[in-house]
Amino acid sequence: MGFKQTFLQMIEAAGGRSDMAHCLGITLAALDNRVHEKGTPPQRVHPDMAIQMQLVSNTTLFAEEVARQSGGMFIPLPQAEDELDNEQIQDKFLRIVERVGELATCHRKATEDGRVDQAERADLDSIAHEIHRSVQEMLTLTYLIYSAPEPAKSSVAAIVDRKVS
Repeated sequence: MGFKQTFLQMIEAAGGRSDMAHCLGITLAALDNRVHEKGTPPQRVHPDMAIQMQLVSNTTLFAEEVARQSGGMFIPLPQAEDELDNEQIQDKFLRIVERVGELATCHRKATEDGRVDQAERADLDSIAHEIHRSVQEMLTLTYLIYSAPEPAKSSVAAIVDRKVS
């Protein structure tokens, strides 16, 4: 997709250019110059501003694009819910085991002719992505229920207070 398209999608999700510029405390021209890399030298959206845009748009689009361009994937982790219990974790665990079985079957079928085509690869990647996401969710829920709370860390929220330059 690319960062420019990501920025444009976040702007749209935030209600448009005017709303995004207002939330960032910059002019429309300043926003456009950064997103479209205008000027000499070209202005750019810096990571702090991109994270602010992501927060304003209530999306994870920037994180997803960074992960994609880094050869990975972004997996949002579950947040603490009111009523978490071990039964929910066990249910997630069973669904993971079921999906691993589906991955094994899909893998066997995809490789039995000695090659994996694009459709087979997409199927394998989709199942693997879901398994990876589910494992992270299960572990996060486990830690939320059974671990002592971690001390507050420096977080994305601290970036919101920074002035965009």
